[in-house]
Amino acid sequence: GSHEFITVIESICADWTALDPTLILKAEEFVAEWFKKVKGVPENILFVHSHNGWTDEKMAKEFLRRNFGSESISVQKAAGQYWLLFFDGHSSHVNTGFLEFCISQKIIPYCLPPHMTHRLQPLDISVFSPYKHQYQKELTR
Repeated sequence: GSHEFITVIESICADWTALDPTLILKAEEFVAEWFKKVKGVPENILFVHSHNGWTDEKMAKEFLRRNFGSESISVQKAAGQYWLLFFDGHSSHVNTGFLEFCISQKIIPYCLPPHMTHRLQPLDISVFSPYKHQYQKELTR
């Protein structure tokens, strides 16, 4: 068709604090600074790209580092306690580097079954499902 898919990685804490989102575009290359010049685009979005618009091991680790690294608000809020991270079972998340990072930051990784996120992933069901429905209605108007 005439459209391309993008991947948006969104996360929230148990207290409903939103973490910085990551937007993955399908592209061979682009300049992330272009998006900072677009009016209305929040500054905290990390724009990245891949050949297919999906996440990979490198992006998954960068997302972890940015949102759950030692300088992040998440770690400050956890105050040295263990915490639970729900994520889908995509192969880019289930690898040694990802899991080692989780262990080093006292994150207990909870992997949802792959290809079931449309039914099980908390944000897809409670937050994004109504949004997607309304967005589709607007597109077909």
